[in-house]
Amino acid sequence: LLFLQLSQPTEAASEGSRPSKALQFGTTLGDYVKWYPDMSQVKNDITVCAWIKKQLTGISRSWITYTASTYKYEILISDAGGYNYIHDDNLDVRGSVSIPLHTWTLQCNSWSTSSGTNKVYYNGTLVGSETISNTAPLEEGGYILLGHDSGSQSASEIFGGQ
Repeated sequence: LLFLQLSQPTEAASEGSRPSKALQFGTTLGDYVKWYPDMSQVKNDITVCAWIKKQLTGISRSWITYTASTYKYEILISDAGGYNYIHDDNLDVRGSVSIPLHTWTLQCNSWSTSSGTNKVYYNGTLVGSETISNTAPLEEGGYILLGHDSGSQSASEIFGGQ
């Protein structure tokens, strides 16, 4: 189990509240955090969760990408439900969620090589599930980028939120 704690909102579900600790991303392609994690412990089973505060309109503002050499999007998750990639296979759940601006939302994606199922949760509710044919483990040696889609140079894919 990989657990990464970057922030812990104290009043995450309260409209208009401001957590005491959160990453605030800007609106340029240079506003991101990048690192090279050891994925060996989670390459077969992974759940990625974060409290997200969407602050810009748009359907493709990505808050996390894990990129390695084989797939452009080993993992890619956006703030509006449009991008939920595993191994370049996307599960679009925009028809099942409506993400308001300036409101904390808990977003989780779960995937396992044993089931091949990509599951997407918003605020604890399963909103989409899909079995993908590629059940290979996540590739090791890649990098995580928080703040925008690492495979894009488009301003429309900059997260710009918290």
